[in-house]
Amino acid sequence: MSDPVNSFHVLDYVAMGLFFLVCTGIGVYYGCYKKQKTTEEYLLGGRRMHLIPVAISLLVTYQSAISVLGVPLETYVYNTMSYYMVVAIMIAHAIQGFFIVPLVYPLGISSSYEVGHMPLDTFVKILK
Repeated sequence: MSDPVNSFHVLDYVAMGLFFLVCTGIGVYYGCYKKQKTTEEYLLGGRRMHLIPVAISLLVTYQSAISVLGVPLETYVYNTMSYYMVVAIMIAHAIQGFFIVPLVYPLGISSSYEVGHMPLDTFVKILK
């Protein structure tokens, strides 16, 4: 006999189906009807995005599926000690948002490897 708490109900299937339909619709729209012309436009949005969406994207990227799956386990194993991890993540996000993104965003680079090929005076101009 299945446990009613651990099984899907009709609303669960409806929510999951709607989620898949919306994701598929977005993919079909951007894949078939709104095509990008260059690789840079595809990967970087044509470099027309403002600072806030870029920072939010980085924030969400750090909150990956591993952390979504790992945080409940950490809370179960270490109890409230895992809240220190949440505080550390919030501090790291603040440092990233206030210091790193405003420093790197004006450089117009697409990879951290490009930083090594830039002259040092580029950073000095941004820091002034």
